[in-house]
Amino acid sequence: MPTYENETGRAIAEQNNRHTKTKNPDECGAIWVKLNSNNVEYLSLKLELDGKTYNLKGFLNSAKSEGDNRPEYIAFKSKNIKKEINGNR
Repeated sequence: MPTYENETGRAIAEQNNRHTKTKNPDECGAIWVKLNSNNVEYLSLKLELDGKTYNLKGFLNSAKSEGDNRPEYIAFKSKNIKKEINGNR
């Protein structure tokens, strides 16, 4: 069972787990927590926007300090996105 930083995260997860056959019209993708080959945890994101699918990876921001406004994660394009951008499908 995953752990959550706060009750809001838990409530959102529980609401998402109650998904039925009806898809929320605002839903545009999914996020997975994974481990890379160096055992570093990262987020794997699949977004569907305007008829296109985007795959991204999010890694913890090592420059983040407590109390600053820097993001907790930094997003990077996955390899298949680079192929699509360069026209090499």
